[in-house]
Amino acid sequence: MADFTYLTQAQDLSLLVKTLKTVSEIAVDVECENNLHHFGAKLSLIQLSTTQGTWIIDVMAIKDVSMLRTIFESENIQKVFHDVSFDLRILFHECGWKIKNIYDTQLAARFLGKEKIGLGSLLQEYFNIRKEEKFQRFDWLRRPLPEVVLHYAAKDTLYLFDLKRKLELELQRQGKKHWVDQECRHLQDLDWSYHEQTYLDIGGVRSLSAIEKGRVKSLFSLRQDCAKQVDKPAFMIMTNKQLLDFAKSPPASWGTLRVHPLVKKNHVLFEQALQKAQPIELTREHKFTPAQMQVIHTFVDQRKIIAQQRGIAPSLLISTEEVQELVSSRSVSQLREWQKELLKEPLKVLLGLR
Repeated sequence: MADFTYLTQAQDLSLLVKTLKTVSEIAVDVECENNLHHFGAKLSLIQLSTTQGTWIIDVMAIKDVSMLRTIFESENIQKVFHDVSFDLRILFHECGWKIKNIYDTQLAARFLGKEKIGLGSLLQEYFNIRKEEKFQRFDWLRRPLPEVVLHYAAKDTLYLFDLKRKLELELQRQGKKHWVDQECRHLQDLDWSYHEQTYLDIGGVRSLSAIEKGRVKSLFSLRQDCAKQVDKPAFMIMTNKQLLDFAKSPPASWGTLRVHPLVKKNHVLFEQALQKAQPIELTREHKFTPAQMQVIHTFVDQRKIIAQQRGIAPSLLISTEEVQELVSSRSVSQLREWQKELLKEPLKVLLGLR
């Protein structure tokens, strides 16, 4: 079982902050709700480890954790995460922190060409440690939290320093360590805003007719209102498939449908939403000229060859979206130095496009 200190009082967090100001790196993870058991996204716990110990900060109990801002936004303290993608977004969304000096062990594993890059898989590979999976869908807003659940949360940061050291040794041997260092520095410059899902994020919406798109938008908005009212994730009110089906063929009767009782109770609102929906015509996305498209295809083919030679995924070398942005802007300012070096030849062709 993992040793940790569980913090529920502001004065204890204040003491921890004083300790954290004296270290050069901390391992970080968070537990939160993200439309799985309740409506919306909400931060529950922040787990922190140093060489001196592990702490679990109960954000719901302490409420104001703003004193941690100086730690997370410090350039002098490295924050080691495993898969920053959602953690940085929820911390920015809930706390407003623009985190500096980041290291992502999952990103490091990707640069080593590993296929299994989850924390559990890497802990098993390097330390023969089996990570519990049974709490991955746990309701983290539940209180009090069982002791076994707290031990599970503590383990997510307990081994990150050792994992980072192992990965860095391999990266150094393969000549890729400076690539990862540059990518991790780049992470702090990205936009980590948390964006709520919109009706356009539902798969299949864009292929619908204009009036069907309008119906989906109206139903989506009503579904959000219902979900917020009963504090349930939207899919428990009405699934995305049902939204699309109802938009294509509005139900004759709502009483027999497998939807949340609140939908049946307010079926008149849903009927009116379908009847009053306005057609939506989406603007066409930017189209490239035939010459530009040829350059993009050629660049992507060369990207694949170079990535295979270096033992990394082509999308890690440079994403297709980044290639398209290069063609649009004809500037390499958004690329890191390691990318410019590896892609030097195809970049000459791409930037020579008129």
